[in-house]
Amino acid sequence: MPSDFSAAGGARATHHLLDLADPPSAIIYANDVMAMAGMAVARERGLDVPGQLSVTGFDDTELAAHISPALTSVRTDPSGWGGVAARTLLDLVDGNGGPDVEMPPAQLVVRASTAAPPPTPHQSP
Repeated sequence: MPSDFSAAGGARATHHLLDLADPPSAIIYANDVMAMAGMAVARERGLDVPGQLSVTGFDDTELAAHISPALTSVRTDPSGWGGVAARTLLDLVDGNGGPDVEMPPAQLVVRASTAAPPPTPHQSP
């Protein structure tokens, strides 16, 4: 579901997804703010996070570890990545093209907002 990067956008997207005939057991959001708003919507609807719905954010903001349940998120290094991109671009502008650049990968930080999916009606627990 397309959305903007706001808490309101995350809430709207969550309402839409949870209203589907076959709602998801997990939602991955574009940022932590959207994910936190999505968890609030899920709780307002009486869903257990992560028992009935797993939630993952992106950015690993400081607050992600301090909400309840603590938010699983993807940690990146935007400042470091931006610095490498700027240096690479300046090298290219100066005619000093070089080899591919290696940067540290993003990391999944698993916290309490995610769990194994609940069993489907035709599965045994």
